[in-house]
Amino acid sequence: MTVHPNPRNLVRQMWPKVKPRAKKVKAPGKARTLRLVGIRSGGMCERCGGRGHSTHHLRNVSQGGEWSPQNCVRLCGSGSTLCHGWVTTHSKEAWVEGFHLEAGEEPGSRPIQSALHGVVYLTAAGGVTPIEGGAA
Repeated sequence: MTVHPNPRNLVRQMWPKVKPRAKKVKAPGKARTLRLVGIRSGGMCERCGGRGHSTHHLRNVSQGGEWSPQNCVRLCGSGSTLCHGWVTTHSKEAWVEGFHLEAGEEPGSRPIQSALHGVVYLTAAGGVTPIEGGAA
């Protein structure tokens, strides 16, 4: 007795074998940074004091910036709206306020003018260090 193969199985045998997808490499420290920045900001925008929606890197990831509490702040809006959009499109003014780093500057080396904490340095532990003489 001859067994006739199922046409569906013949098609499956002709399909190219697909390799399993490589696992995505997670950004080291991302979850910890998001948690610490959220605690530091209390869910508020660190520039205007409104409700914070997104995390902004002072030094962009594409420029070697890492996921660290010293390199990230909570801002309202997206990369093109509200404070996050303003910081993205006005890099010189954002640099003056401390929300943007120039090439060669290290996170934590410039103070930010935070609406929540005054003029402060961001710490690696997710906190802030007030500047002497600055409002804290």
